[in-house]
This record gives sequence, C-alpha cells and structure tokens, in this order.
Amino acid sequence: MAGKDITLQGNFDPAKLLAPIPVIMKEVTEMLQAFGEGRYVANLGHGILPYFPVDCAMAFVDTVKSYEL
Repeated sequence: MAGKDITLQGNFDPAKLLAPIPVIMKEVTEMLQAFGEGRYVANLGHGILPYFPVDCAMAFVDTVKSYEL
C-alpha cells in the first residue's frame, strides 16, 4: 500500500519481549511477513526497559537477522 519508495518502520510492541522466546520469534516473523518484500526498519515501538530479559531481546534481533523472504 505504501509503495516501493516508502520505508516502513516495524514498531514491534516491546511488551511482547516478556513472552516466551518461541512466541517472540513467531510474532517477529509475522511482522516481517506482513511487510512483504517492501522496504522496512524492524524495531521496537517505544524502546526497551531495563528489566526486559536480554535473551528475549536477542530473540527479536536474531529472528530479524535470520529472516528470509
């Protein structure tokens, strides 16, 4: 809908980083699939808090990095 010259931003809800890692991976993959082949920036909607588990944040990053169309 946005067109090929527009870059979209992910806005993954950071509260989802409190979910189990398999759920985070599923949610991130669904977000990326929704973007399709368009341009996008995968990120958190409003930052991360100190009490968020590092492993869960890494699951977000690793899932984005390993995603293939």
